[in-house]
Formats: sequence, structure tokens, C-alpha cells
Amino acid sequence: DVVKVDQAGDTLSTEGIDISNLLVGSVNFSAWDFGGQEVFYPTHTFFLTKKAVYLVLFNILDDDFSRVEYWVRLIKASTEHAPPVLLVGTHADLISSDDTLRSRVQVVRDRFSSHRNVQCVTAVSTATSYGIADLCNNLLRVVRDSRLLGSKVAGSYLLLERQLEFLRQRRPTISYTEFTDAAAKAGLEKPKNQDSALKFLHDVGAVLHFDDSRSGPREKPQ
Repeated sequence: DVVKVDQAGDTLSTEGIDISNLLVGSVNFSAWDFGGQEVFYPTHTFFLTKKAVYLVLFNILDDDFSRVEYWVRLIKASTEHAPPVLLVGTHADLISSDDTLRSRVQVVRDRFSSHRNVQCVTAVSTATSYGIADLCNNLLRVVRDSRLLGSKVAGSYLLLERQLEFLRQRRPTISYTEFTDAAAKAGLEKPKNQDSALKFLHDVGAVLHFDDSRSGPREKPQ
């Protein structure tokens, strides 16, 4: 499988959220990399939606699964439905043997077997690329099984998304009136249709919007 990322450079850790486009095979993902530091935990819940697949990364050498458990439960609690989760152990190259690595992966599988939305547990190494191909294949399988691909999307929604992308180049936030004006230009004149489009675009991460009359839709952060 082909894996391409649209941003270059190595980072030791993510501060806040980094967003990039990730091409896996023929599927283009909008990849949201959440900072793992606890200081960011309270804000992460605002960005979790049901129309997504989640990868929870952890150090395969670590026997403490409390943070993994936190994320799995948070994803389930913060969405209407429990979206699929893949648990990905890193630093696989530091495991002494394949048998030991398989054993550690199995421990994690057993630990989270009661969580039905955990669809895969695997191990990778970015240093040696070990397991990356398997991870990509599992990601594509989970996405296809979850029916996130192939669903029909109204052309007016896509047109609206392009208009909002144009607005985002000028500033990161817009008022609700500006959103409804853009929606009307895209052919969505009825408030009910505008609200449906807004919910869809929020669910897929194109905009951020919370049902609060004090604030309008917010474009995805830079």
C-alpha cells in the first residue's frame, strides 16, 4: 500500500492537534494527531465525532494501560455511537524476539477484549517500518467494514465545504450568518437543510460547531 503524508519534518510530540492529509492505498484520510499530554485532555473531547476511525497509540513496552483505557472509554462516551478503534503499540523494534512481541500484543488484546469497538491490536516500529503495512491493511479493512466509505454525499454539501475552505483561508472562524449565507449559495436555502449540512460537516471534521447560540461554526484549527 502507498502511504503519503502532506507535511514534512519529524516531531517528538504533538502539542494540541496537528491535521494532515494521509493517503493510504486509494483512500485519502484527514488525519488528526491529538497531543497525548494530559494538559490537552479537557479540550480533546470537542473534536471527537462518530464518523471517524481512531488509532490509540501506546508504547508496547509499557505495562500500564491506564491511558489507553482512558482514550478507549473517552471515545465511546463522547460520540453517539462507539466508532471503531485500533490500538497500535509502538517501539516494536525494541522487543527482543517475535514470540515476545506476539505475547505482548496478545496481552493487550485480552485486556481490551470487552470493548467491542476495539477492532484491532497491532504493533509497529517507525524506526524499521515493522508492521506499518499490516497497520495500513487493517485500517482500510476497518474503514470499509464500518461503512464510512461508499456512502452517498449530497453535491451541495461538497460545494458548501469548498466555500468554507475558501473562507478559512482568510480567518479560522465565521459567524453563523456567514455560514447560512454560504449554505444558501450552495443551494441549501432551508434552515433544516443547512443544519443537516452543518452536522455532517462537523461529523467529518470539515468544521467545528457546537450547538450554542453564543458562537458560530468554527473551521478546523491550523
